Amino acid sequence: MLAALLVIQAFIGLVAIFCLSAFGFDAPLGADGFILRTWVWEMSPFIWWVVLQAVGATVGVGLIFRAYQIGDASYVSIYEYSVFIFGPSFAWLLMDQPIATLQVLGILCITFAGVMIALRSGSTSLRK
Repeated sequence: MLAALLVIQAFIGLVAIFCLSAFGFDAPLGADGFILRTWVWEMSPFIWWVVLQAVGATVGVGLIFRAYQIGDASYVSIYEYSVFIFGPSFAWLLMDQPIATLQVLGILCITFAGVMIALRSGSTSLRK
C-alpha cells in the first residue's frame, strides 16, 4: 500500500513537471513563484545537509523503534515527544527560523509533562 502511494505521488509529480515545462509559466522570483516553477536542481550546496538529515532520521527512527521493543512504552514516549523540542531548536539554530510563542508554550508543556512523569513514575535516580 505504501509503495502504491509513492508510485502515485511520483506519477503526479512527473505529470506536474511535464505540464509546467510544456506550458512554460512565468514564475515570480523567490517563494512567491514556488508552485509555478519547474524542477530546478540547485541543491549542491545543501546536499550534505540533506544526506545528514536522512541518515540521522533513519537512525533516530530505528533507535526509537528499538526502544519501544525493549523498554516500557510510558517511559519511551517521553523521549519520543522530544522531537517537538529539537525540531524547532535546530530550525532556529541552522536556518534562523524564529520560534513562535505557541511553539515555546508547547516545548514548555512537553518538558513539564516529561519531568512530572519521571518524578511520579517512582524512578529513584531523579530523586537522589
